[in-house]
Amino acid sequence: MKSIKIFDFLGEIGTYTFIEESIQLKAVSSKITTVNNREFKDLVLSWIDGAYDEDPESLAWEVANLL
Repeated sequence: MKSIKIFDFLGEIGTYTFIEESIQLKAVSSKITTVNNREFKDLVLSWIDGAYDEDPESLAWEVANLL
């Protein structure tokens, strides 16, 4: 898996659910990536596997809590 930044990932899931501007602003300055944060990587892999297809809001909340 290539390195994915939390800001870019929120942009992707933001096409499926609303992401608050305050969260987006925190994500812009965040250094979290799939390379340096295992929990974030697991969330991204779960998204890829379709675990959040029915509830992208839940995923957005979990990712936001990493910030």
